[in-house]
Amino acid sequence: MAFGLTRRKAALLLFYGAPILMLHCWDFVSQQMEAADSQWGRDIDVYELFSGCGELGNQCRAAGLNVRKSDISKGLHHDITSSEGFLLSLKNVLRVRYGGLLWCGVPCNSWVWMASSTTKRTTVSYGIMGNEAVPSVAAGNCIAARVALLCMVAIVRGIFWCAEQPGTSCLKDCPYISHVLTSMGPHFFRRMWMGNFDHWASKPSQLWGSWPDVESFSTRLSRAIQKRLQESSKGMYIRKRLPDGRVHVTGGKRLRSSGAYTAGFGKHVAKLLLKRKLQASWLIIPVSVSGSPHNL
Repeated sequence: MAFGLTRRKAALLLFYGAPILMLHCWDFVSQQMEAADSQWGRDIDVYELFSGCGELGNQCRAAGLNVRKSDISKGLHHDITSSEGFLLSLKNVLRVRYGGLLWCGVPCNSWVWMASSTTKRTTVSYGIMGNEAVPSVAAGNCIAARVALLCMVAIVRGIFWCAEQPGTSCLKDCPYISHVLTSMGPHFFRRMWMGNFDHWASKPSQLWGSWPDVESFSTRLSRAIQKRLQESSKGMYIRKRLPDGRVHVTGGKRLRSSGAYTAGFGKHVAKLLLKRKLQASWLIIPVSVSGSPHNL
Protein backbone atom coordinates (compact mmCIF):
# COMPACT_ATOMS: atom_id res chain seq x y z
CA MET A 1 0.00 0.00 0.00
CA ALA A 2 1.36 3.40 -0.98
CA PHE A 3 0.03 5.16 2.10
CA GLY A 4 -0.52 2.36 4.60
CA LEU A 5 1.03 2.37 8.05
CA THR A 6 3.46 -0.57 8.19
CA ARG A 7 4.41 -2.28 11.42
CA ARG A 8 7.95 -0.94 11.15
CA LYS A 9 6.88 2.67 10.65
CA ALA A 10 4.40 2.40 13.53
CA ALA A 11 7.18 1.06 15.74
CA LEU A 12 9.45 3.95 14.74
CA LEU A 13 6.80 6.55 15.52
CA LEU A 14 6.12 5.03 18.92
CA PHE A 15 9.85 4.71 19.58
CA TYR A 16 10.26 8.44 19.00
CA GLY A 17 7.34 9.32 21.26
CA ALA A 18 4.42 9.85 18.89
CA PRO A 19 1.05 9.28 20.61
CA ILE A 20 -0.95 6.20 19.63
CA LEU A 21 -3.67 8.54 18.35
CA MET A 22 -1.24 9.59 15.61
CA LEU A 23 -1.14 6.01 14.34
CA HIS A 24 -4.93 5.98 14.17
CA CYS A 25 -4.89 9.28 12.23
CA TRP A 26 -2.42 7.86 9.72
CA ASP A 27 -4.41 4.66 9.34
CA PHE A 28 -7.68 6.58 8.91
CA VAL A 29 -6.25 8.93 6.27
CA SER A 30 -4.56 6.13 4.32
CA GLN A 31 -7.79 4.09 4.25
CA GLN A 32 -9.76 7.11 3.02
CA MET A 33 -7.20 7.79 0.30
CA GLU A 34 -7.04 4.21 -0.93
CA ALA A 35 -10.83 3.84 -0.89
CA ALA A 36 -11.34 7.01 -2.92
CA ASP A 37 -11.95 6.79 -6.65
CA SER A 38 -8.65 8.41 -7.59
CA GLN A 39 -5.15 7.64 -8.78
CA TRP A 40 -3.34 9.24 -5.85
CA GLY A 41 0.23 8.18 -5.38
CA ARG A 42 3.42 9.48 -3.86
CA ASP A 43 3.66 12.12 -6.53
CA ILE A 44 4.43 15.35 -4.64
CA ASP A 45 7.96 16.77 -4.69
CA VAL A 46 7.35 19.70 -2.34
CA TYR A 47 4.58 20.22 0.20
CA GLU A 48 4.55 23.84 1.38
CA LEU A 49 2.74 24.07 4.71
CA PHE A 50 1.64 27.62 5.69
CA SER A 51 2.33 28.78 2.14
CA GLY A 52 1.04 32.36 2.53
CA CYS A 53 1.41 34.10 -0.83
CA GLY A 54 2.78 30.82 -2.20
CA GLU A 55 5.86 32.24 -3.93
CA LEU A 56 8.13 29.38 -2.88
CA GLY A 57 5.70 26.81 -4.23
CA ASN A 58 5.16 28.84 -7.39
CA GLN A 59 8.88 28.91 -8.16
CA CYS A 60 9.26 25.19 -7.45
CA ARG A 61 6.35 24.47 -9.79
CA ALA A 62 7.87 26.70 -12.48
CA ALA A 63 11.06 24.64 -12.17
CA GLY A 64 9.12 21.47 -12.99
CA LEU A 65 8.49 20.14 -9.49
CA ASN A 66 5.11 18.83 -8.38
CA VAL A 67 3.92 21.09 -5.57
CA ARG A 68 1.09 21.05 -3.06
CA LYS A 69 0.37 24.08 -0.85
CA SER A 70 -1.72 24.59 2.29
CA ASP A 71 -2.60 27.82 4.03
CA ILE A 72 -5.54 29.00 6.11
CA SER A 73 -6.07 31.79 3.58
CA LYS A 74 -7.37 29.07 1.24
CA GLY A 75 -10.19 28.27 3.68
CA LEU A 76 -10.81 27.03 7.21
CA HIS A 77 -10.38 23.43 6.07
CA HIS A 78 -6.65 24.28 5.84
CA ASP A 79 -6.52 25.30 9.53
CA ILE A 80 -4.03 22.84 11.04
CA THR A 81 -5.41 23.47 14.55
CA SER A 82 -8.69 21.86 13.47
CA SER A 83 -9.15 18.11 12.99
CA GLU A 84 -10.03 18.58 9.32
CA GLY A 85 -7.02 20.79 8.67
CA PHE A 86 -4.59 18.47 10.43
CA LEU A 87 -5.85 15.39 8.56
CA LEU A 88 -5.61 17.30 5.27
CA SER A 89 -2.00 18.19 6.06
CA LEU A 90 -1.27 14.58 7.00
CA LYS A 91 -2.75 13.40 3.70
CA ASN A 92 -0.47 15.73 1.78
CA VAL A 93 2.60 14.59 3.72
CA LEU A 94 1.75 10.97 2.91
CA ARG A 95 1.67 11.90 -0.78
CA VAL A 96 5.20 13.35 -0.79
CA ARG A 97 7.65 11.10 -2.63
CA TYR A 98 10.78 9.56 -1.12
CA GLY A 99 13.34 12.33 -0.75
CA GLY A 100 10.73 15.04 -1.27
CA LEU A 101 10.49 18.08 0.96
CA LEU A 102 8.02 19.19 3.62
CA TRP A 103 8.48 22.96 3.93
CA CYS A 104 7.10 24.53 7.12
CA GLY A 105 6.77 28.32 7.18
CA VAL A 106 5.21 28.15 10.65
CA PRO A 107 3.39 31.36 11.73
CA CYS A 108 5.88 33.25 13.89
CA ASN A 109 3.63 35.84 15.54
CA SER A 110 3.78 34.27 19.01
CA TRP A 111 7.39 33.00 18.82
CA VAL A 112 9.40 36.12 18.00
CA TRP A 113 11.16 38.25 20.59
CA MET A 114 9.06 41.32 19.80
CA ALA A 115 5.92 39.57 21.05
CA SER A 116 7.51 38.28 24.26
CA SER A 117 6.01 41.02 26.46
CA THR A 118 2.58 39.60 25.58
CA THR A 119 3.35 35.92 25.08
CA LYS A 120 5.69 35.63 28.11
CA ARG A 121 7.61 32.90 26.28
CA THR A 122 10.97 34.13 27.51
CA THR A 123 10.04 34.62 31.16
CA VAL A 124 11.11 32.24 33.91
CA SER A 125 7.59 31.97 35.35
CA TYR A 126 5.96 30.85 32.10
CA GLY A 127 8.84 29.25 30.18
CA ILE A 128 9.04 28.65 26.46
CA MET A 129 5.37 27.60 26.23
CA GLY A 130 4.33 31.09 27.32
CA ASN A 131 1.02 32.29 28.71
CA GLU A 132 -1.59 30.03 27.12
CA ALA A 133 -4.36 32.34 28.30
CA VAL A 134 -3.30 34.45 25.31
CA PRO A 135 -5.09 32.99 22.23
CA SER A 136 -2.12 33.42 19.89
CA VAL A 137 0.11 31.53 22.33
CA ALA A 138 -2.33 28.63 22.70
CA ALA A 139 -2.70 28.44 18.91
CA GLY A 140 1.06 28.67 18.42
CA ASN A 141 1.67 25.79 20.82
CA CYS A 142 -0.97 23.66 19.09
CA ILE A 143 0.56 24.38 15.69
CA ALA A 144 4.04 23.52 16.96
CA ALA A 145 2.84 20.18 18.34
CA ARG A 146 1.07 19.24 15.11
CA VAL A 147 3.95 20.34 12.90
CA ALA A 148 6.28 18.19 15.02
CA LEU A 149 4.00 15.18 14.44
CA LEU A 150 3.97 15.81 10.68
CA CYS A 151 7.77 16.05 10.69
CA MET A 152 7.96 12.71 12.50
CA VAL A 153 5.76 11.16 9.82
CA ALA A 154 7.93 12.76 7.13
CA ILE A 155 11.10 11.27 8.59
CA VAL A 156 9.79 7.71 8.84
CA ARG A 157 8.45 8.08 5.28
CA GLY A 158 11.87 9.07 3.93
CA ILE A 159 11.00 12.74 3.40
CA PHE A 160 13.17 15.75 4.20
CA TRP A 161 11.66 18.60 6.19
CA CYS A 162 12.71 22.20 6.72
CA ALA A 163 11.29 25.05 8.80
CA GLU A 164 11.90 28.77 8.28
CA GLN A 165 11.57 31.38 11.02
CA PRO A 166 12.65 34.97 11.70
CA GLY A 167 16.00 35.40 13.40
CA THR A 168 14.53 36.07 16.87
CA SER A 169 12.06 33.17 16.86
CA CYS A 170 12.32 30.67 19.72
CA LEU A 171 10.17 28.01 18.00
CA LYS A 172 13.04 25.53 17.70
CA ASP A 173 13.32 25.56 21.51
CA CYS A 174 9.70 24.46 21.90
CA PRO A 175 9.84 20.94 23.43
CA TYR A 176 7.84 19.37 20.58
CA ILE A 177 10.15 20.73 17.88
CA SER A 178 13.28 20.32 19.99
CA HIS A 179 12.47 16.63 20.48
CA VAL A 180 12.35 16.04 16.72
CA LEU A 181 15.54 18.03 16.13
CA THR A 182 17.55 16.22 18.79
CA SER A 183 16.14 12.69 18.64
CA MET A 184 15.30 11.80 15.05
CA GLY A 185 18.47 11.43 13.02
CA PRO A 186 20.74 14.19 11.65
CA HIS A 187 19.37 17.71 11.52
CA PHE A 188 20.84 20.99 10.32
CA PHE A 189 20.64 24.63 11.37
CA ARG A 190 21.62 27.83 9.60
CA ARG A 191 21.17 31.54 10.23
CA MET A 192 20.77 33.34 6.93
CA TRP A 193 19.54 36.59 5.38
CA MET A 194 16.54 37.05 3.11
CA GLY A 195 18.29 40.18 1.85
CA ASN A 196 20.48 37.86 -0.24
CA PHE A 197 17.38 36.88 -2.22
CA ASP A 198 16.07 40.28 -3.38
CA HIS A 199 14.07 41.01 -0.23
CA TRP A 200 13.42 44.69 0.47
CA ALA A 201 14.84 44.23 4.00
CA SER A 202 17.90 42.41 5.29
CA LYS A 203 15.58 40.16 7.36
CA PRO A 204 17.74 37.78 9.42
CA SER A 205 16.15 34.33 9.38
CA GLN A 206 16.66 30.76 10.56
CA LEU A 207 16.44 27.51 8.63
CA TRP A 208 16.46 24.15 10.36
CA GLY A 209 15.37 20.59 9.73
CA SER A 210 16.54 17.31 8.22
CA TRP A 211 17.14 18.83 4.76
CA PRO A 212 20.95 18.81 4.27
CA ASP A 213 20.84 21.75 1.86
CA VAL A 214 20.03 24.01 4.80
CA GLU A 215 23.80 24.32 5.22
CA SER A 216 24.25 25.68 1.70
CA PHE A 217 22.62 29.02 2.55
CA SER A 218 25.06 31.87 3.14
CA THR A 219 25.41 33.21 6.67
CA ARG A 220 26.78 36.54 5.44
CA LEU A 221 25.18 39.66 4.03
CA SER A 222 27.57 41.92 2.14
CA ARG A 223 28.04 45.52 3.20
CA ALA A 224 26.85 46.66 -0.21
CA ILE A 225 23.51 44.87 0.24
CA GLN A 226 23.20 46.09 3.83
CA LYS A 227 23.70 49.68 2.70
CA ARG A 228 21.20 49.30 -0.12
CA LEU A 229 18.55 47.80 2.16
CA GLN A 230 19.01 50.24 5.02
CA GLU A 231 16.79 52.83 3.37
CA SER A 232 14.21 50.46 1.85
CA SER A 233 13.57 48.68 5.16
CA LYS A 234 12.54 51.82 7.03
CA GLY A 235 9.12 51.51 8.65
CA MET A 236 9.57 47.85 9.53
CA TYR A 237 10.14 48.63 13.22
CA ILE A 238 9.20 51.56 15.45
CA ARG A 239 11.61 52.35 18.29
CA LYS A 240 10.54 54.61 21.16
CA ARG A 241 12.62 55.55 24.19
CA LEU A 242 10.67 55.26 27.45
CA PRO A 243 11.02 57.71 30.40
CA ASP A 244 13.14 55.16 32.29
CA GLY A 245 15.63 55.03 29.43
CA ARG A 246 14.57 51.68 27.98
CA VAL A 247 13.89 51.39 24.26
CA HIS A 248 10.47 50.01 23.33
CA VAL A 249 10.33 48.30 19.92
CA THR A 250 7.09 47.56 18.08
CA GLY A 251 6.31 46.38 14.60
CA GLY A 252 5.69 48.98 11.93
CA LYS A 253 3.20 48.88 9.08
CA ARG A 254 5.59 46.95 6.84
CA LEU A 255 6.49 44.21 9.31
CA ARG A 256 3.71 41.79 8.34
CA SER A 257 4.54 41.96 4.64
CA SER A 258 8.19 41.17 5.38
CA GLY A 259 7.28 37.53 5.93
CA ALA A 260 6.47 36.91 2.26
CA TYR A 261 9.10 34.93 0.37
CA THR A 262 10.65 36.53 -2.68
CA ALA A 263 10.84 34.93 -6.11
CA GLY A 264 14.62 34.83 -5.67
CA PHE A 265 14.33 32.75 -2.51
CA GLY A 266 11.83 30.38 -4.11
CA LYS A 267 14.08 29.92 -7.14
CA HIS A 268 17.05 29.11 -4.91
CA VAL A 269 15.10 26.44 -3.00
CA ALA A 270 13.84 24.98 -6.30
CA LYS A 271 17.38 24.88 -7.68
CA LEU A 272 18.64 22.96 -4.64
CA LEU A 273 15.77 20.48 -4.83
CA LEU A 274 16.26 19.83 -8.54
CA LYS A 275 19.98 19.29 -8.04
CA ARG A 276 19.39 16.77 -5.27
CA LYS A 277 16.70 15.01 -7.28
CA LEU A 278 18.97 14.67 -10.31
CA GLN A 279 21.79 13.34 -8.15
CA ALA A 280 19.44 10.57 -6.97
CA SER A 281 20.72 11.01 -3.41
CA TRP A 282 17.18 12.22 -2.78
CA LEU A 283 16.20 8.65 -2.02
CA ILE A 284 18.56 8.28 0.94
CA ILE A 285 17.18 9.61 4.20
CA PRO A 286 19.06 8.43 7.30
CA VAL A 287 16.98 7.77 10.41
CA SER A 288 18.92 6.69 13.45
CA VAL A 289 17.49 4.04 15.76
CA SER A 290 19.93 2.88 18.45
CA GLY A 291 22.76 4.20 16.30
CA SER A 292 21.78 2.29 13.16
CA PRO A 293 21.02 4.17 9.91
CA HIS A 294 17.92 3.15 8.00
CA ASN A 295 16.78 3.99 4.49
CA LEU A 296 13.02 4.05 4.63
